[in-house]
Amino acid sequence: MRQTSCSLAIGKATCGSCLFLLLHFATFLVAQERVVSVPADPFMTTAQERQLLDKLNSDHTVEWRDLTINQLPQFLTGIPVWIDRPAMELSGIDPHEQLEFSAEIPPGPLAGRLNALLARHELTFIIEANRLVVTTFEYADERAPVRIYDVTLLVERVRSGRRLFDFESLQEVIIGSIEVDSWEINGGNSSIRTFVTTQRGRERGLLAITCPTMTHIRIQALLERQAEFGSDGLHGETSRTEDALSPVATRPDTGILQRKPKVLFDDRLHAGGMF
Repeated sequence: MRQTSCSLAIGKATCGSCLFLLLHFATFLVAQERVVSVPADPFMTTAQERQLLDKLNSDHTVEWRDLTINQLPQFLTGIPVWIDRPAMELSGIDPHEQLEFSAEIPPGPLAGRLNALLARHELTFIIEANRLVVTTFEYADERAPVRIYDVTLLVERVRSGRRLFDFESLQEVIIGSIEVDSWEINGGNSSIRTFVTTQRGRERGLLAITCPTMTHIRIQALLERQAEFGSDGLHGETSRTEDALSPVATRPDTGILQRKPKVLFDDRLHAGGMF
């Protein structure tokens, strides 16, 4: 049986299959330069949240005319919606009030338009228990959802042969850039906790962030942009180690991380500079 040898050289591939493997490997490395986040919600799986986010990220052009707060579920087809009437009553907001739609709200992703519309009435939404909850800012702060972020790429350092995690600098950027007054350190309710876990023999740096859904969306976008620039853009030094681009493993028991990370909060939600 004749053997065929394959060799790769700079600028030349002597075998089509080898070229395919090289391109596939390059794509794999780029795919790992991501910041993964997952919900820590006992009543909602990551897949269920993904379905909700896909719908919220879809293009929306319909004008919400002559629509009350109570009627929102009729127009958000395919999305489980709960109107938090008790919280609205405590804040003096009438759920029968007509929503003020404006031509200033351009067509774009549904989440962005909905956020702009609700903000005019001191309302917002959070994703909780596999549903979209339309509620007040106060309730959103008190019942803020928790997310786990794998920020290993942004905080990992190797110094003198030791692997360290510099969480402090990243925390300062998040707290100082997004909803500044909402964080515990500034008198608010939102919080960031850091911890390190070991998965398949490798330590990973994680953040547990408690804040409203819209703040999570902004945080995800910030971390994704930072990952695109490279972690040295934040800290002034290179944090990539020999295995910094290794796959993120999935824990069979919890499913807390994904092997092929996906951006759970797509930055198309930020179209039009609405939020």
